[in-house]
Amino acid sequence: MSLHEPPAHRLVFEPERGHATTEQTVKRVRRLGVSLLTIIVFAVVISYVNGFWVTSLQGAVGSLERSEPPFQRWLRDSTIMLPLYAAGVLLAVLLARRWFGCNKRAVVRAAGAGVLIIAVCTLVGIVELANSAAYDYQLQTEHIDVVESVNHDHTTESPAPLADNTTASCVGTCAAKRSTLGLHIRAVTHGSAVLLATNTVLVPWLLAVGGDRIWQPDDPNGAPP
Repeated sequence: MSLHEPPAHRLVFEPERGHATTEQTVKRVRRLGVSLLTIIVFAVVISYVNGFWVTSLQGAVGSLERSEPPFQRWLRDSTIMLPLYAAGVLLAVLLARRWFGCNKRAVVRAAGAGVLIIAVCTLVGIVELANSAAYDYQLQTEHIDVVESVNHDHTTESPAPLADNTTASCVGTCAAKRSTLGLHIRAVTHGSAVLLATNTVLVPWLLAVGGDRIWQPDDPNGAPP
């Protein structure tokens, strides 16, 4: 072999290292001791069902600036929220296995996992609902300010002075903003109750269909820690 030829091991060493790194990552995921496929199925169902209610509520009380085809909005927003729901379901299952996994009764393990999944996923849905309502409220208040400024520019008469500033009521722009805020607060409150009721029915059904597979690792030879 000539001294000027490049060593052959350099051409093979880096792919082997990348392959080893991938295997280590897969092993770390399997050490969680849960079925990631089942968790993904849970997250997909919960995300798209909860996303339906969020989209419906936004279409009812949301800003006109965000108006678009409801199916397109539901599909996009639910897909964006999917990783958060997957992380929430995974966290709930890991906590349930840590707190209730040693219990010999399958009903206790399933009930503990179900309660935690309902709580976490409902919290994620409420955060999504509140974030959407806050953005709608910002757009609507900006629209109110624009309308008020246009009306003020076309008004030549000055408003009459109030007899008592301390007892002045909220009127005009203030009243419109307060009414809009109250509407969104009621919408988020009722929407949160709907999400909780939906998840209370949906999660036990998923647990009944999935059974104990949510506790089992994807690798049949890999035992949970």
